[in-house]
Amino acid sequence: INWYEAIAYCNLLSSKEKLQPYYNVSSSSISIRKNANGYRLPTEVEWILAATNGKINVNLSDKNCWYNGNSGGKSQPICKRAKNENGIYDMYGNVYEWCWNRIKSSGYDISLEGGEDPKGLLTGFLRVIRGGDIVLNEELCTVTNRSKRQPTNDDILGLTGVRIVRLIK
Repeated sequence: INWYEAIAYCNLLSSKEKLQPYYNVSSSSISIRKNANGYRLPTEVEWILAATNGKINVNLSDKNCWYNGNSGGKSQPICKRAKNENGIYDMYGNVYEWCWNRIKSSGYDISLEGGEDPKGLLTGFLRVIRGGDIVLNEELCTVTNRSKRQPTNDDILGLTGVRIVRLIK
């Protein structure tokens, strides 16, 4: 799934459940409806907090991560590994997951300090992916693994997926 397909899926699922879609999509841009109650991609900080429960040094092992040494070279069904401290399955390895944020070509561009959830850069083309995938070694399928892809990247190997979120008020 590419980033644009992930955005379309969020809006489709929101409409199907009679929620206000989170994204305004036009032929030239995608923007957010700040107070919408529909589904959306997590920001990078939200993804990190869901993966870590606020602890960056998460102990990963064969029991909670799909990687090149135990996946058989293909993505695996969900919920077949141990859940994390937040009760969430499959945050590490298996497939990378799209985030809302844009990313610089190099360097780190967000801060996790201050209790805010930065939405990332306002301009740029590349988008953040987190978590790792089944072609990586176990030690690379971590909460600190951060990479980037073009949002139009049609991942023929099936190594990029989506985890959606919804704010419940």
